[in-house]
Amino acid sequence: MKEQVSKGRRPQPLQGPTSRTPARWIVAAVLAFFLVVLVAMVVFNRYVFIAKGMIVPVLLLAAVLLGRFKGFVNDWAVFLGAVVFFDFCRGLVFALTSHFELPMYLGYVIAWERWLCGGTVAPVALQQLRAGLADPRWLDRFLLLIYSSHYVGFLVFGLAIWQLRRHAFRTYTMALLAVMYGGLVFYLLVPTIPPWAAASEFLTLPPMVHIVRSFYNVHVPALLAAFDINPIAAMPSLHAALPAICALLALRYLGRIGLLVLAYALSVCIAVIYLGEHYLADTIAGWLLALAVYAGVLRWGAAPDNPAPGVVSSVPDQWALGSIRVALLFVAATAACGQLSAPWVAGPLPITRAFVGRELMGRSPLGHYYLGRIALAEGAVPEARRELTVALDELPDPAVQGYIRGLLASSASPSRVVAEGYAGTAQ
Repeated sequence: MKEQVSKGRRPQPLQGPTSRTPARWIVAAVLAFFLVVLVAMVVFNRYVFIAKGMIVPVLLLAAVLLGRFKGFVNDWAVFLGAVVFFDFCRGLVFALTSHFELPMYLGYVIAWERWLCGGTVAPVALQQLRAGLADPRWLDRFLLLIYSSHYVGFLVFGLAIWQLRRHAFRTYTMALLAVMYGGLVFYLLVPTIPPWAAASEFLTLPPMVHIVRSFYNVHVPALLAAFDINPIAAMPSLHAALPAICALLALRYLGRIGLLVLAYALSVCIAVIYLGEHYLADTIAGWLLALAVYAGVLRWGAAPDNPAPGVVSSVPDQWALGSIRVALLFVAATAACGQLSAPWVAGPLPITRAFVGRELMGRSPLGHYYLGRIALAEGAVPEARRELTVALDELPDPAVQGYIRGLLASSASPSRVVAEGYAGTAQ
């Protein structure tokens, strides 16, 4: 049934069933709540893990206050189901890479980084600046929260789009999912080691402080496991890509508010580089992915930025059962696939002979060390002794030398040799 418009009364823009001012205040309250939480964690040095799953009840509460609970379920169900499945797939990609010893890469991105930065590496340069600070802890805390907020920021932004520009919400969901799953394809095809691992595990970069690991081990140990779902997913940076696509959509649909989202997106890029989680090249790749997706949705059906005035329809009386079924299928697929792939999860990095020859020899003093440990795991003791003897001359660290001498003096457990990394050996 068509809605009736009173004669002489100007139709309202497509915003939602409630009036414009309450909607804006409710969305602003949600944004302010998360801002206050972040600021409080920095000031009082007390931290909690805010997972994406913890955001959904807040979004549901906002929908109830707006009088749009049924509309929220109908509009959001498939999107949230696909996000849950993406999180599983991100971990599955690493499990597959580890279990089947698929190639992983390190050198190409460092070469790109040096080309982009005139011979230097951006994370190394920022950490050198950090080393010159009298007390970097406040900066560490602030940038850590910027870094971790990315995991929930795009959902809070989605609430703003859904309430203030509902006609654009479908464009938002299409764009966000395209960025997520597009990044997933790259993670499977080109698993790339992040800067902190290149420095600490493989010594292909100068020493770096892995701020995220040291911080979460102290404050929120469970958070480290949540963020380590795929430790070789550096290229492209979804930390950069997700805020970037949100910024592009905000500039299109929210006007000047988009400038704030853009500033936030750029701050995330600075944070991930400073923390050693991504190279500048990774963040540029993330922005390029976001721009490609944005161009695609503009070409293939993006909502108009200024829709023609119309009458607001009420909250639908019927549940969108098709959307709910699809969302439940995503959740069921996540649970089922998780059970099937559980034996492969949390495996070691696939450090193979091919990886050592391609990525470490000539770039790192650990080349012969890893070849020796691989030979030990294979039972090739003469080759192992030869490679580890060479490694003794290349690795001056007394702790590492003591460990190598122990390997030379006695047989090592193959499973231990494969599972331990260089950083663990040095402890």
